[in-house]
Amino acid sequence: MQEVISAEKLLDRETLKNIFEIINCGIVVLSSQDGEEFFIQDANCSFLELENLQKSHIINQNIKNILPKIEEIGLFEVLQRVYKSGEKEEFSIHFYKKQKLCGTREN
Repeated sequence: MQEVISAEKLLDRETLKNIFEIINCGIVVLSSQDGEEFFIQDANCSFLELENLQKSHIINQNIKNILPKIEEIGLFEVLQRVYKSGEKEEFSIHFYKKQKLCGTREN
């Protein structure tokens, strides 16, 4: 019989926090009471640099206020579905300016 071991048991919180900070992709931690609104609880350095933000300005802020196009690009609906279903989803966003790819986001 195999025992499932959570990442938290394998790695202590400090190690997980270090990985969160040094990983080379933007990560934002959100919370929600009802799946209708999402609030930023934490963000790593990569996210802050990518979006040109300061952590002190975004903590506890509604994600829609920080990323105003989140609904327009369809990501907000993904957050709502994941909140309700508990199932992960893949979502890619490609940014074009004058028909030239200028950025990609995968969530």
